[in-house]
Amino acid sequence: MTENKNQHYLPRFYFRLFSENEKTIEIYNLKRKLCVAGPISSVCSEDNFYGVETERSLSPLEQKQAETIKDLKEKLNG
Repeated sequence: MTENKNQHYLPRFYFRLFSENEKTIEIYNLKRKLCVAGPISSVCSEDNFYGVETERSLSPLEQKQAETIKDLKEKLNG
């Protein structure tokens, strides 16, 4: 069950909107009261959070959302 193991409960494309390099994002650690850069690949994710079938069902929806937001961002930025 290694396929789609690392599942994000917030899609990665959201974080890429706030990233300078689309790979890392600033993360605020509440316990340490410290802001550090971390990889988008591990933010808001857990292994097997949804299960494989749910992940497969959500993936096309997230892809459509990502495309729509990307188009909107391009139109707004000219």
